[in-house]
Amino acid sequence: MTESELLTRNPQSTLHTPHQHSQQQLQQQPSTSLLLNPNVRLESRPETFTASNLINSLETNYHSIVERFGNSPLIETTQYLTNNIIDPKEAKHLIDGFLCGVLVDAPNADKHFTCIKTLAISTDQWMSLLTSFNILTLECFPFMKHSCKQQLLYFIDETLKLQLRTNLDSSFTNICRALSDGTDFKETCQIVHQFAHRLLSSHQKLATFPRNSSFPPTAFALFSRFISDAQLVANAGVMNLESFKAPLVEICVILVRERFPDLLQLGHDLFLLLLRLSRVSQFVPIWRTLLHNPAVMAPKFNGKKIFF
Repeated sequence: MTESELLTRNPQSTLHTPHQHSQQQLQQQPSTSLLLNPNVRLESRPETFTASNLINSLETNYHSIVERFGNSPLIETTQYLTNNIIDPKEAKHLIDGFLCGVLVDAPNADKHFTCIKTLAISTDQWMSLLTSFNILTLECFPFMKHSCKQQLLYFIDETLKLQLRTNLDSSFTNICRALSDGTDFKETCQIVHQFAHRLLSSHQKLATFPRNSSFPPTAFALFSRFISDAQLVANAGVMNLESFKAPLVEICVILVRERFPDLLQLGHDLFLLLLRLSRVSQFVPIWRTLLHNPAVMAPKFNGKKIFF
């Protein structure tokens, strides 16, 4: 299908960039958003104007890609993207639209992600895409709709499965930090549980993270906190407590067994976190090893770095 045919379906379809709008125009727009909770107005917060620009770009370009490709079969869309989109700027706008699609249109997330993959690889824009992802997690996460937060996990999980050479360390670390920022506790528990499940399903790919990666210690601190705060989780009434803890405990054990040298970045805090987990049955053998044969955990490790 040619571009003229696609545009004939929707002659008003265009791609937009947020920089076409002044801050005053942004403030005049309705407060409704596809990505953000009702009545959230990022543009009224000077410190989040970059995030506001990004949200505007994602949502505006999402409407454009729905108009252009909404009724097209996936194979037809990807063929068009592969054969016709070579301008990096146009590709960036399309990627923004498809990224928004992943976040707001969960039933069609696979289709949107396939289009992202097609464009980002062919135009070498994965780093730009991950920059947008990091802005969302660092600046917008507390204000995003619950369903969109869940889809952020889908996006980064699917990206990990691609096994690209792109370093995903900061993106995964930022998710952990976003989940530690004190937003609605019940909602956070649900997302933490889903995050742990996703990590378990692809935990073998964690070996691709670089040495001294910041993700393993940040993830261990996050999950161990929720394991230890069992009473708070129980009070939140998220789900059966043991069902909630099971994937978190499993991923923590994997991190200790497979990425212990990275966890040493936590210093004495690692000892405190492990101490809080000492009554968890899966950590009893780990503690025996730490006390009686610590060198097994990491080369030249004797326990002094965390115990004293």
